[in-house]
Parts: sequence; C-alpha cells; structure tokens
Amino acid sequence: MKSTYALDPVQFKHALKSTLGALAAMALTEALGLKQGYWAVITSLLVMQTNLGGSIAAGWSRLLGTFAGAAVGAVCLILLGHGPVSLGTGVLATILICSGVAMLRDSSRLAAVTATVVIMLGANAGESALAAARLGLDRFLEIAIGVAVGLAVTFFVWPSRAKQELACGIASVLRELTGLYALVFTGWQEGVPRPADIDGPRKNLRVSRAQNRALLLEAQKEPGGLTKPEQIMISLMNFEDRMFEDVLAMEHACSPIGLEALRHKLRPQLAELYEATLAAMDALAASVASGAAPGSPDNVAAALNRAEEAIKTLRLAKATANHELEEVLRFFSFYFGMRSLAEEIVGMTTRAAELAEAYAQRG
Repeated sequence: MKSTYALDPVQFKHALKSTLGALAAMALTEALGLKQGYWAVITSLLVMQTNLGGSIAAGWSRLLGTFAGAAVGAVCLILLGHGPVSLGTGVLATILICSGVAMLRDSSRLAAVTATVVIMLGANAGESALAAARLGLDRFLEIAIGVAVGLAVTFFVWPSRAKQELACGIASVLRELTGLYALVFTGWQEGVPRPADIDGPRKNLRVSRAQNRALLLEAQKEPGGLTKPEQIMISLMNFEDRMFEDVLAMEHACSPIGLEALRHKLRPQLAELYEATLAAMDALAASVASGAAPGSPDNVAAALNRAEEAIKTLRLAKATANHELEEVLRFFSFYFGMRSLAEEIVGMTTRAAELAEAYAQRG
C-alpha cells in the first residue's frame, strides 16, 4: 500500500522551531525558579505560528488575556477568598470586562481560563488572600516568558513573514481560479450544464481566499505594517474576488439546451479567448509568486476584440431570433462572464507590474 505521508519543509521547520522554543522556555522558567513553568512552555508552543505576523497576534492576545485574567483572579482571591463565590465572580467579571474592552475582546476566553487557574491554584494551595497577588504575578510572568520566547524564535530562526506568504497565497488562488475556469468552460463547450467535479474546487477557492484575508490581517501586525507592495496585493485580492464571481456567473449561465448552433458559430473566437485568458492567468500566478514582472496581456486584449467583433456580427445577422429568450440570455450571460474575466486579467496584470516595480525599488 502506497504511503500518503509527505513531509512539508515548512512544517518541518516549524516543528524544529517549536521544539527549540519549548526547550528555551523550560530552561528560563527553571532558571528563574517559577513553580509552574509548564505554562511558559505551553504558551511558547501556542504563540509560535508559521509567520511573524501570526505569532505577534497570538502572543499579544495571550498576553492581554493572561494579564486581565490574572488580575481579576487575584482580586477575587483577596476580596472573596476561596470558594465557589470567588470562582463564579471571577469568571463572570473577567468575561464581562473583556467583552466591553475592544482590545481584550478576542482574549476573553483565555482571560477567564487564567482567572480560574489563579483562583483554583490559590484554593488548592491554601494560600492567604495577600499571597494571591504573587500567584497572579507568577502566572503572568510564566505566560510572558512563553510569549517572548515564541516571538524570539519566530523572528530569528528561519523567519517567515505573512507578507511573503500572502504573495504565494494570491498566486495559489489564481491557479485555483484557472482550474475552475477550465472546468466551467470545458463543460459549457461539451454541453454539460454542471460538471460533477466542480464542488470541490469551488469550496477550496473559498477556503483559500479566506486564508489570504487572514494572512493580510497578520501582515498588518508585522513590523512596518502594510507597505506599498502589500497595498498592491490588496487590490490583487480584490481582482480575484471579482474573477471568482465571474466564473460563478458563467457556471450559473451554463445550459445544454438549444445553444449548440450559437456555440458553433463562435467556437473559434471563444476558444481563442479562453486559451489566451488561461495562459495569462498561469503567467500572472507565476509573476506574483516570484515578484517578477508579468508578461504583456496583449494576447488577451486581441482575443477579446475578435470575440467582440464576432458577437457584433452575430447580433447584426439576428442569429438569435429563432431561440428562446432564456437560451439567449444564458448564452450572452456566459459570454459576458468570459469578457469580464478577461478584462479583470488585463487590469490585474497592470497591477502585478506595479508590484514587481515596488519590489525592485525596495531592493
């Protein structure tokens, strides 16, 4: 039986970095004499993401949540002592406080967990009320050490930026769009209204686009924020969103009924436009991924012009007069989707050229 296991170099590096971070956090907490050093080790593993922006976001969220939870838990121990009243008040107060403060909102669950840990550990150890402050401080220090170690390892050991991953993500979406476009056009040419294997690529595209939006948020948190290349990448993502809608509109317009004659009349022009658009999408994906200047979209523009002339001739000859209105609407809706997709590719190529220039200026 053939093995399905494949070692991803990125994940292999991440595994090594996580191991290094865990060992470093353990060594630091032992050197400082912190009793529950495992919190630092766990935090370093949770904070360490595959890129710096994700690590900063995770670390900041964990640090804020720990501070809020440790503070509320310590106050509850001091004022209410040990018991269910202290625990219930601590959890309720922590969640309400975090929910009402924008910068703490994403950390509310972690803060509640931290408050619970502080109160429960204080109760189990039989600590005095005043010792609760030290207990909360220790928890915060342990988490802070884990965050610091996680960020340090992410920054210095095989550093990866969300900005770099975003460019690769945009290129990947383009390639997936190329595959979906090929499925839809081929099905339309063959008179298949809805290819059986189209659900998977459509779903994958939605997931990939969502991942790119998450990468964009992580890139904003990296040092320097969003520079000119990343601003251009935002526009490239907008192009992809519109292209995705164009392909979905084409899929919706597919119909095997009564359109063979129209397809036959325009088969050469539409096939040329399809091939030119497909080649431009492949080239554009390679350009965005590498940062190199894209090729010229002249082939797409020329193919689009020839298709427009053929459509004009078709209309002047009143070739659609013998077809039902729905059939004609579906045919032209499909063509308009192709035209819009080609126009988006031409515009996206221009922006990709600006991206390559921005990279060159940055050196």
